[in-house]
Amino acid sequence: MHVLGINAIFHDPAAALVPDGPARIHVPEPAADLALRALNAGHGLVLGDRQITHPVLPAGFWASVRAEAGNADDILMWRMHGPSWRNRAGEGRGLIRRHVLTTAAGLLALTAALRRRGTAAAVDLVLGGRRRP
Repeated sequence: MHVLGINAIFHDPAAALVPDGPARIHVPEPAADLALRALNAGHGLVLGDRQITHPVLPAGFWASVRAEAGNADDILMWRMHGPSWRNRAGEGRGLIRRHVLTTAAGLLALTAALRRRGTAAAVDLVLGGRRRP
């Protein structure tokens, strides 16, 4: 079995082949697809020693909206590599659940504001007009 050093893949794919055993490492999401394809081909991954420091850039008003666009990549990765892709690539759970809850809360608040009846009316609307005991 060959092990791919993920740091070297982007510079010299041939130099990334080293004889060693597989190891689970954290792979940034843009490289997760490449890592999963390497694992599916029978290769392993090892942790490299390269470190990069990126300066914090000024974020504009729409920065959080642009960051949420990454959720589309999550769906693509799920379709390409199956529901266990995050675990296999060493990725965290992601923020899709938080995104869904935040969006639902925003829609609930907007609905309440538009109906001018407050949160209770919006909750009633979401529940389909059914009252719970």
